[in-house]
Amino acid sequence: MPSQDNSLREIEIKLSAKQETLEKIVNNPVFNRYGNAIWQQKKLLNQYIDSEDYQLTKANVALRVRKDGEQYIQTLKSKGNSVGGFSARDEFDWYLSSSQLDRSLLVSPYWPESLHGLDKSSLITVFSTDFVRQYAQFMWDVDGEQAQIEVAADHGIVKAPYQQTEICELELELKSGNANTMLNFAIELASRFPLIPSNLSKAERGYRLINPDVYKKTMVGLPVEGSFDDQVKYYLAASQYYWESYNWQPEPDRLVSWVEALQNLCTLLKEQNIEELISLLEPMLLDWKKIIEMDSKEWHKKVFEESNCTRLGVFLLSASRWLLNRH
Repeated sequence: MPSQDNSLREIEIKLSAKQETLEKIVNNPVFNRYGNAIWQQKKLLNQYIDSEDYQLTKANVALRVRKDGEQYIQTLKSKGNSVGGFSARDEFDWYLSSSQLDRSLLVSPYWPESLHGLDKSSLITVFSTDFVRQYAQFMWDVDGEQAQIEVAADHGIVKAPYQQTEICELELELKSGNANTMLNFAIELASRFPLIPSNLSKAERGYRLINPDVYKKTMVGLPVEGSFDDQVKYYLAASQYYWESYNWQPEPDRLVSWVEALQNLCTLLKEQNIEELISLLEPMLLDWKKIIEMDSKEWHKKVFEESNCTRLGVFLLSASRWLLNRH
């Protein structure tokens, strides 16, 4: 049986970026404001495991075996909650002596109850992610509130049979301290560089490659009839979904849906007069209302231009911080 100290609550912010942006970030002096950040580099090779009919992803868990240097690590992750790129999920790690999946570890309390009837001998590798990670830990201090953060710049590929897609992202993981402080740092970083929060994990990128229909079903839902905060979360997540969907497969209706989600979000914020977010969202929304009235052939160029700006990333992260501080 695994030991009881192999579980942790992973709190992180995932930010999409271009490769040249990652290179600039790694060399930026902002990380040395409160001490010297020592950057290291390693290659991570990951095999993601599931059944042929994807029972694990349907149960909202991801299972992988990672090669980190000479060490093999088996990890089981829950989907958790993610909004505005800020996510919190449970994770269980076991160190292995080889790359072979250890099925004996997949038991309660780690293994979901909904999978107790699954034949574990049916588990196979369904895709892989191979990437180079540049990483460093540093301390960030805002008005006496500290956070120890690991920043990781990842560049590589997700590989599935007959297809692959690029990994190019920045991850901020809270090692200790205040999550709000980490969000403050992310906002400062996003105000300097074009970084756009992403709710898609590397595992979800792999599943999107091999089974797009599952991705669509798990990412799209109907608007909730819940609290004000729940509705803000919904339209914030919907806007991210449609933005990422358009960048994945640039179909015009996805961009229209993105603008509609932003409009619904803006309407909600105005009902409560949340000026700190309205002031960030409204100018961008007005621009995009004009853009979608243009010939759709121009839209992809405008998306590219928006991806090279900082305002979308700053707004999404500010909205995440606002939601976090509501509780």
